[in-house]
Amino acid sequence: MDKVTRRVSIGNIGNNDGDILPLHNEKENAKLKPKLYTSSKNGGILSKLRLKHLLISFIAWFCLLKYYERIVVKKNIKACDWSNWESFDGVKQTDSVQPYHIALVADPQLIDDSSYPGRPNFIKYFVKKISDNYLHRNYMISNNYLKPDRTIFLGDLFDGGIDLVEDSEKWYKEFGRFKRIFPQFEDINTVMSLPGNHDIGFGDGINITVLNRFETFFGPTNDYINIANHSIILLDTMSLSAYNNDLVNERPKEFIKMITETLGQHPKILLSHVPLYRSPDKQTCGKLREQQKKPFPIMRGKQYQTVLDYELSQELLKNIDPVLIFSGDDHDYCHISHNYILNGENNVVDEISIKSAAMTSGIKYPAVQLLSLYNPENKITDDKPTFQTKICYMPSPYLALNVYVFAITFNILTFLMVLIFPDFTLHYLQKRFNNSSFVKKYELPLNRKRPSIDFGKNFKKFNITTNLKPVDLNIPLEKDIKGFLLNTCILIIGVYLIFGYFFRSI
Repeated sequence: MDKVTRRVSIGNIGNNDGDILPLHNEKENAKLKPKLYTSSKNGGILSKLRLKHLLISFIAWFCLLKYYERIVVKKNIKACDWSNWESFDGVKQTDSVQPYHIALVADPQLIDDSSYPGRPNFIKYFVKKISDNYLHRNYMISNNYLKPDRTIFLGDLFDGGIDLVEDSEKWYKEFGRFKRIFPQFEDINTVMSLPGNHDIGFGDGINITVLNRFETFFGPTNDYINIANHSIILLDTMSLSAYNNDLVNERPKEFIKMITETLGQHPKILLSHVPLYRSPDKQTCGKLREQQKKPFPIMRGKQYQTVLDYELSQELLKNIDPVLIFSGDDHDYCHISHNYILNGENNVVDEISIKSAAMTSGIKYPAVQLLSLYNPENKITDDKPTFQTKICYMPSPYLALNVYVFAITFNILTFLMVLIFPDFTLHYLQKRFNNSSFVKKYELPLNRKRPSIDFGKNFKKFNITTNLKPVDLNIPLEKDIKGFLLNTCILIIGVYLIFGYFFRSI
């Protein structure tokens, strides 16, 4: 009789080979046993790599970043499309005169090495990279989809601009970094010349060297733009607040005198980094402000003041007589109305302090402010406004960050469980899938296709098959600390490179 295969004949089974249960020798039986990954201490580095695990992880990470760094951002910004909220009467797409679109960006405030004193350098490095990417990504995608005619920044371009008085070389590097984050679009006119207190300081604390440096690289800090039968006035109110420094406040004073004499009857829109004075108890900011329980702060300190002085605010309202005011500095949204008397008549004008565009500004939902101008007849009437504005929220930065932290933690834990706690992992899988097909692959499966064989009254009907396939769990028999460290390092490096691809590919 053959040593490998024995034919067992019970009753009238038949001569069909499919009804025969072959017996195997030890060598053939070994092929049918479930395979377990063996971490050989004598194996090389390549033997410790979990290539399938890593490949699946990298594909998952690419899809995750594609969703949060591109799809979610585009969806948010597309919701702000001008056609979704503009409602000027009588405007048709076929008209020769179309609304003029402006995107206002406030307080990007690029963080630098001095932004978070006391924190480790590697924390500062990652915070800088992530916050820079958030600004650059939103700026690029919003310009590509919204296509504004003009983008105007409302100051605080840097966080530590005033701290680099003597270190000009470092300031130049920060200037280059700012230009990389916010590059110029050929078909979009971009204005970055309005300073903030983090750029030049405030009031009598302004250093004339810092002010001149800012103007040299960004343009005049006091300027006006006549567009779409409107006058957009950019005013350096920090320098105007330097009451005891004529060298600093001389420029904005002469500028105000000039525009009051030369500007025509176009509706005037005033842009100031620092908000005008208000009474927080009476002039509340509205429902769109995140910090509803806290009134608008009225305070001053070293190189900052949260609002302009009351006398200066009233003087600006009377001399400029704007139809709308935009400001920044506070980082959160605030919409109020100002009252002032001009030519014996009581006038009211709205001021909107727009939200910061940065994720490091202390608010949950950064945003930009959209402004649409339409005044083809060059008229100012109460029943027919010449401008409309809307807040455009950027994607929440913290939702994506939380997902990334959870994903990398889960990813590392999978390596930890398989390579450091293999016994527990295998026991859990066996218990979890005890009644599932996962464990049944270890057993001799039933052949549902073949007819059952009747062995008589004392035997139950059963099926016979020999197509047992091994299962590769790829779980080590013992803990592999070196393998865990190696695979974790490769995972982190790979994820870092995937992030780098998305950060640079826009």
